[in-house]
Parts: sequence; structure tokens; C-alpha cells
Amino acid sequence: MKKIVLGLFILFGITFNVEAKQIFYSAYSDFSEYSLNKIESSELINVEVERRYRWYKENKIGEYRTFLSDNSSFDYVDFNDERNSSFSPWQEEEPNTAENRVIEEKVFYQVKTPKPIQYISFINTLDGKLSLKDIEVYYMDDKIDFDISLYNTSDNVSVNKDGCITLDLKKYYNLEDIFIKIGDINFDNIWAITASASVLSDDGTYKINYFTYFIEKPLESYLEINPKDWSMLGDRYNEEQIYETLPNYGSLSVVTPIKLYRYKDPEYYFYNVKKDYVDGYFANYDGLIKDENDYQDYYRYQIRDKFEISDDIIITDYNQTLSNYFTSTADYQINTNLDINKNGIYEAEFVTYFNTIKKPVHVSIVENALKEQQNDNNTQNSDLKEENNNLKNQLDLVILENQKLNNNINSLIVENDKLKQELSQFNKDYLNLVNQY
Repeated sequence: MKKIVLGLFILFGITFNVEAKQIFYSAYSDFSEYSLNKIESSELINVEVERRYRWYKENKIGEYRTFLSDNSSFDYVDFNDERNSSFSPWQEEEPNTAENRVIEEKVFYQVKTPKPIQYISFINTLDGKLSLKDIEVYYMDDKIDFDISLYNTSDNVSVNKDGCITLDLKKYYNLEDIFIKIGDINFDNIWAITASASVLSDDGTYKINYFTYFIEKPLESYLEINPKDWSMLGDRYNEEQIYETLPNYGSLSVVTPIKLYRYKDPEYYFYNVKKDYVDGYFANYDGLIKDENDYQDYYRYQIRDKFEISDDIIITDYNQTLSNYFTSTADYQINTNLDINKNGIYEAEFVTYFNTIKKPVHVSIVENALKEQQNDNNTQNSDLKEENNNLKNQLDLVILENQKLNNNINSLIVENDKLKQELSQFNKDYLNLVNQY
């Protein structure tokens, strides 16, 4: 099939001419400065692209938190930066277990101490009399001063029925730390009295009893009242306090052991990142972090020149010039002895700043050949005409010479005839003469 197709191309005179060329390049120039103008690489342009980025310093702003907290305001967490949190406050409810959670339990002491009092009263509710002398009050072993007020008494010492002696301690004291000594106490026709520890009402119009002590007639005239002797009236306690270790407490306090719990969860560093950028774009920037998503491409280039010329330069038309056979991106100069009006082989020198190329130039123009043939014909015709003229002249000379020869021959014939006649006459005369003798 290929042979058939090739035969058809030859049959119809179809030929393919691939013109061979020589290509010469100059060296590349120095690189230009980088710019943002995009440049495409080509045969004569060598482009380098440098990608430059924004650079920043990363500042972490955050705090240590557990995963049990609401951490929605933070974008990042550093799992390598861990520390234990502080324990939660102690609580009565046992906490739920959680990963890495540390739970501790411990017995604490819940203590209710009595409310402080200011007044201590000794009240006689019977028909006899009560006499109290040499009263001393101590607070934590220190003797304190007080004022005495009497109600329904006689002789300033005898408390009648429904009367009382009240000690005003002038400020509030914890009854658990109060110790009272009565140097002289006398029950006259009574077998018991009541002691009370109280405070003044908010409006100051009456006293509120917190504690009471029922004192039976002592065996002696001397009496000591200890904190444990008192009984509480109602719930006269301060707000309960919880202690880690068992505190010293008085007989009026209420102590309840309780189990409390606390826990702690590991904390990680939750943080947000603040990026402090430097101005501009850079390929590298020591000590800073590259933003891979924020960049610009910078371009620089170097160029070179090209000289391309055909392997064979054959001029077959007056409209063709040497420039039809080469291209050059650089300035050039052509040195040649070319005469386009005359077929032949000439020399041409193509000079650029980076090379010099010498090429033979073939001039083969049909018109030149015809002119040369015509000139040859004219020359030959002229030569033939001249030769003809020469031959004619020579012929004329020959004719003249022949005529001269013919004339000479005729003269010789005439002379010969004359001589023949003379010889004949001589012979006759000779014969006649002979005959005569």
C-alpha cells in the first residue's frame, strides 16, 4: 500500500522539500531584576521564577485548661504541654470518674460552735433568797471585767423570788471558754437556782437566752461553773465549719465526721495563635514562619540572540535577496561580491556580534542564462559574419588571382599559339630550306 501511495506522489509530480538550516545562538545575557510581571519562557528567553511568601512570628495566647471546660473560644490545643490542674474544692458528692482524673477522699470534721454570749444571769425562782459574793469570770484563763446589774434584790446581795443578778461581760464571748468562780454563794430557803447565758435582742428591749444551767444547792459556799455545765436552749449554733483535722472544741460544740471528695483533671495548653506579619514577600526569612497560602511569584529573565541560515543559498529570481535565506534577532552585516545579474558561485560573509558565517551563494536565474545564451549567439553570429566576410574577401582575392591566372594562361595560350605558329613556320621554313639544298 505504501508503494502505491508513493507511486501516486511521483506520478503527479508531488515532492516534499525539507529545507535544512543552521542555527546559531549567542550566550545568554545577565539576569534582569526580579519583578511581578509574568514572563513566559521561549527559545530566546530563559525565565526563573522565585516564589516569595509572607512570613510571620507566631505568638501563642492561651491558658491551661481541662477538656471538661468550655474550650470553644480556643482554636488549638498543645497535647505536649500538659500539667496537672489544682484540685477541686472538697465536696460531699463523690465525683464521676473520667480519663486521667485523680480522685481523693478524706474524713473531715464538721463543727458547730455555740453562738457567743454577753450576759450571764443568776435567777431565783423560789420563795427564799440567793446571795452571791466574790464573783470572778475568766476567759481562756484571763480574768475579765464585767458589770453587775440587780433586779428584785435587797441589801444589794440578796436576790428575792423572781429576782436576778446579771453579769454584763461588755462584749461577746464564746461560752465554751468562760470559767466562773463564786467565792461565796448562799441558798436561803431555796434548793436551786437557774443560770442563763444570753444576748440582747436586736431592739435592745429584752435578753435572749442561749444557754441554761440548773444549779442545785452546793454542799459548800464555794462554786465553780465550767463550760460543760451549760445546756443549750434550742439551736444556738454558729454556721457550721469544716476542718481538715480534728480541732480543739468545747463541750458545747457539735462535731460530726464527714467524708469529702476532691479531684483534679490534667490540663493542656489551649491557645489561639496571633500571627505578627512582617511587611513584604520573601523567599526566606530567618527566625520566622512561612505562610504557605500567602505568596507571590517573582520573575527574572535572561535573553539571547539567534541567527538562522539555510544550508544552501540558491538565488533563482531577481526578487530574491540574501535576507530571504536567514533571520537574525541581532544586528548584522553582509560582506559579498554577489552579482545577481550573472549566474555563478559567489562568497557571502554574515557578521553578527557573536559569530561570523561564510556561505557560498549560487546565482542560477533562467533570465541570466538566456541572456548569456543570447550574448553567446550574438557573439557567434558576429564571429560567423566576420568569418564570412573574411572568406568572401579571401574568395574575392582568389577570384582575382584566378582571373589573373586565367589572364596569364590566356596570354600564355596566345603566346603558345604564337610560338606554335612560329615553330610551325620555322619547321616549314626549315623544310623548305632543306629541300632547297
